[in-house]
Amino acid sequence: MLIFAHRGCSTQAPENTLSAFRRAFEIGADGVELDVRQTKDGHLVVIHDPKVDRTTNGKGFVEERTLDELKKLVIDGYEHIPTLRETLKLASDYGKMLLIDLKTVDVEDKLVEEIKEYGMTEKVIVTNQFFYCSKRIKEKEPKIKTALLLFKGLNYEDEDPIELAKEFKADYIHPAKLEDVTEELVARAHENGIGVIAGTTDDPLEAEYLYKIGVDAVTPNRPEIFIKIAKKFTK
Repeated sequence: MLIFAHRGCSTQAPENTLSAFRRAFEIGADGVELDVRQTKDGHLVVIHDPKVDRTTNGKGFVEERTLDELKKLVIDGYEHIPTLRETLKLASDYGKMLLIDLKTVDVEDKLVEEIKEYGMTEKVIVTNQFFYCSKRIKEKEPKIKTALLLFKGLNYEDEDPIELAKEFKADYIHPAKLEDVTEELVARAHENGIGVIAGTTDDPLEAEYLYKIGVDAVTPNRPEIFIKIAKKFTK
């Protein structure tokens, strides 16, 4: 089970920052989950919200700011919004993985180009709620793994997630709600050669359950809980 720290070690450093990512790598997570958006001048940056208001000392939409403008903003008094390139380099230096939640569309070419530039083609999973982005990425570079981020009632209804993964050439399904990750779903996914990424939880009992049913990847805010559980099961 791959452990991707959700937005980095977000309980020990500001979310989606190089400090949070570095901390996650150092405590033993397999990688980090992060969110990517595009700036006004076409750069890919790491931030969750469409606006900078919650996490920085600035205001306004990410897509309406240039990279230079965003880089002047401060997070918790000492951090800055990282670019995807900076994050790829850090992960490459540590030999770690990235689970990239793509929050925007029509950037697939740029995304693939940057992933390849840092030799991270086989160390990245791109998850997103815009299913056609998965197909575009696979067509551009088949070695990059993709996942469908599933929000029942929002981007799918009664369709079979496994059939959706096949249709859009995804390697994983990624149910956003933990209750949608069942033993039966995991078993069927594996029978079809598809992996399962679980939604975020820090509950030790839920962590044990996910490990027991064979979930392929998790995205905890506190990766140390899952690292401890993994050691327990692999003794």
